[in-house]
Amino acid sequence: MTMCAGCSCSARRRTRRPTPRSDFDFLVQFLPQAAGRIFYGYFDFKEDLERLFGRTVDLVTPSAIRNPCFRKAVDQQRQVLYAA
Repeated sequence: MTMCAGCSCSARRRTRRPTPRSDFDFLVQFLPQAAGRIFYGYFDFKEDLERLFGRTVDLVTPSAIRNPCFRKAVDQQRQVLYAA
C-alpha cells in the first residue's frame, strides 16, 4: 500500500499532557497505485495503529475535510510522519 500519513492529535501536542483517552488523528492520503486496495488498507492501517499505540486512532482523508477552518487547523498542526 502506498500512502502518505501525517499526525495531528491531542496525544502529540506538547501544550498539554496526553491522557489515556487522548486519541491519534491521522491525515492519510492513498496514492493512485493503491486505488484497488484503499478500503482494506484503510481499516488494516487503522487497526494496526490502534494496536501499536494502545489508543483510539481516527483516519481522515484530505477529501473528507470540507470545512475551511478545520482544514486550516489541520494544516497548521500536522506533522508528516511517512511519505512513500
